[in-house]
Amino acid sequence: MLESLKIIDCHVHLGYALTRDEILDSMQKYGIEKAVVFAFPTEAAHDSRVNDLVLTQSRVAKVFIPFFYVMDDLKLPLSFEEFRGVKWHWVRGVAHMQSNLSVLIDPSFKSFVDKVLEADVPVILEEDFEFTVNFVAKAEGVKVIIPHMGLLGGSPKMFIDKFKNVEDVYFDTSLASSDVILEGIKALGANRIVFGSDMPFGEQGRELDKILKLDIADDDKRKILYDNLAKLLRVTS
Repeated sequence: MLESLKIIDCHVHLGYALTRDEILDSMQKYGIEKAVVFAFPTEAAHDSRVNDLVLTQSRVAKVFIPFFYVMDDLKLPLSFEEFRGVKWHWVRGVAHMQSNLSVLIDPSFKSFVDKVLEADVPVILEEDFEFTVNFVAKAEGVKVIIPHMGLLGGSPKMFIDKFKNVEDVYFDTSLASSDVILEGIKALGANRIVFGSDMPFGEQGRELDKILKLDIADDDKRKILYDNLAKLLRVTS
């Protein structure tokens, strides 16, 4: 039985279009204990202050786990130590259409990787398949979370097959179908799958219900909903 179930949502947007209180209300409604939060891509494109907003709101709402949204310059701020991870979204590319491989040979990329490794924080990496493969190879040791089971970067099966034996690569479940999530669990095991909703683009209740209704062991549901991400982010309470 799934008693005293603890849940972390790995994928929640926070900003002008979705406020702190709206997120907190949804979390309370569905019994979600903590949420990884980061800026909206559309807001980040026009307002460099979005990361400050995420950090400020996370200081108030202690259940938020702030991730830094990477801008095109790849610079990490002095306040980076307060962030628990990084959200990388089609940097210098065209979102959901074409990645920009030249980013990976920019001298600033090595500096970015070094700082992420030093901080020992994960990167939620949303890019196409080719870029993702090259990023993982060049950023050896960086823990990567592929959102949507790879759905918005190409074929989930391609991502799953490529990274099934790469221990530092995880997948979040946001917006993926139950069948795709099950395929991921079958190939990877439950230890590298984490729950995400992509709120507000995904509704937390519906995304959570997909996991709860999967025909898998309760222990595997606990791993996906809480344990895996808690370990990755060193969440202690």
